[in-house]
Amino acid sequence: MKFSDKICLLKETAEYLRMRLKGDRIGKRISALHNEAWNEVNFDLACFKKIAALESELDGAFPEDDLMRFYFQPMEVYGNSQAAISLGDMLLTLPSDLCDTFTLDHLIEFYETEPQEKILSHFRSTSLSSFFSEDKVYCEGGLSEFITIINSAFVRSDDKWNIIDAATNPCAHLKKLRPLLLAVSEFIEQRMDSFSLLLDQCRSSFSSYDAVSLSKKFQSMNIDIDLSNYNEICIYPSIFLFNGLNLNISSSGDVRIFIGVFVDKIFEIRMQRDMAESYITMLKVLSDGTRLKALHEMCDKYSYGQELAERIGGTRNAMYYHLEKMMSIGLIDCKVTDYRMLYTMNKRSVYDKLTALRDYLLNGWTPDKE
Repeated sequence: MKFSDKICLLKETAEYLRMRLKGDRIGKRISALHNEAWNEVNFDLACFKKIAALESELDGAFPEDDLMRFYFQPMEVYGNSQAAISLGDMLLTLPSDLCDTFTLDHLIEFYETEPQEKILSHFRSTSLSSFFSEDKVYCEGGLSEFITIINSAFVRSDDKWNIIDAATNPCAHLKKLRPLLLAVSEFIEQRMDSFSLLLDQCRSSFSSYDAVSLSKKFQSMNIDIDLSNYNEICIYPSIFLFNGLNLNISSSGDVRIFIGVFVDKIFEIRMQRDMAESYITMLKVLSDGTRLKALHEMCDKYSYGQELAERIGGTRNAMYYHLEKMMSIGLIDCKVTDYRMLYTMNKRSVYDKLTALRDYLLNGWTPDKE
């Protein structure tokens, strides 16, 4: 995998403006995350609050006006309240085959040179995919099919006409937006030095993953994609995506992943939660006195259910139940002979699991750190 050494200013600008009129602000996300999970991992809150501060600076520098409202006010849709979409979202969604530079000029060039069918397909498969993710037929067809989608998805007639006009004449709309987009981009770029450490941390965090492990991490966020099936993978860190991510897959199989700087913390939080659940399960297993005694009996030898039941007490069937519980979390191993199933403690597993529990409870503290 490759890691971009620069942010995509067009993406950052689009994300900021996209969130602006939807009320989906970084400050609100930080507050929600603080209430939910902030204390589960150790990290510096101040570096993330800088993003909310930049957001506030941008709000002050670029007051809401008619142009901003026209392009970034969410449009009313039928039956999908989660799909808050604006004209600006549709116009600024990056085409999958756009070159790696991702500038406004390259986006305009895409709209100027590509045939209308491809542009309409781009609008359908990206901007409108949240409405029709289950229906592949909507990724094909011409203008009449596009109009059918718009009619079935959007409530207001003015919105419908504006979407059709934006899809059939996108360059004219981008030229109207150009001064705002360039001004916001310049404002963000001038302040990027203060986020260099945060962006570097994001890059270094994801550089430890290969395609398979990153796919598994995405699956934990309900994003089911096997990155090993694709050609080139490039990761772009993003400040305004924050705790979100976007996938951009070209027709040649190249993958560009825009990852918010907080996403690696989400992975860490979920890993901590999974670890806590595994420790709780282990402690529940060991909280039974019969199991604890049986485990100790098997420390240096193999034994079988009837023998353990006779030594510790209880029935043979009950002992095999306890043995199955300990096997299920890897505390003991079993081998089958011609006569019976023999069990023994997996010393390495017990040592590793109890050491990990100790380190989890003490946050890595050791006596030499006093």
